[in-house]
Amino acid sequence: MPRAGAEPFADIIDRLEAEAAAEAPTLRSLVLAFGDRGFGALLLLPCLMLILPLGMIPGIPAAAALLLIVIALQMAVGAERLWLPARIANITVPGARLRPALTWLRPAAARLDTTVRRRFSWFAESTFATETIAAVSVVAAVAVLVVGFVPGLQVLIALPVILFALGLIARNGLVILAGYLLIALPVTVALRLLT
Repeated sequence: MPRAGAEPFADIIDRLEAEAAAEAPTLRSLVLAFGDRGFGALLLLPCLMLILPLGMIPGIPAAAALLLIVIALQMAVGAERLWLPARIANITVPGARLRPALTWLRPAAARLDTTVRRRFSWFAESTFATETIAAVSVVAAVAVLVVGFVPGLQVLIALPVILFALGLIARNGLVILAGYLLIALPVTVALRLLT
């Protein structure tokens, strides 16, 4: 399984902006923009689709949830590279909506580059840790599919997975632990909605 490297977050934003220059980039082209950066970086893409204004477009939350499931399942089985089914890979994202979102993310990426450092890396690098993150990510994606119609809930569901992704990229176990703590809120809300 590829390990997340210490690539600056701003570099990931640069590559995504280059892809977003197209009128309607596909999910395949956005995933390819991550290159060989590991599954931590790839987990960010569907989560960003959920928390940014892009996630308000009908169908985008479901597409993001399906992409998250595909990424997390492959992460769980130790795949070397991400494979996307053609139906998901060919989904298009409006470039005009994606570009402002990436511009908005740039300052946050710069702050992350200076603050998120390698800590408790064993919690981010072990097979058990990545398999657990993958399992929780699948559950989060299914929750988006089931209760994602509730305004704001998809953001609460995506935030812990974003912390998992950032922790994997930076090899920071503390950030991953924060993701586990944060997952309790959307799980509680989702369970109350379903009962």
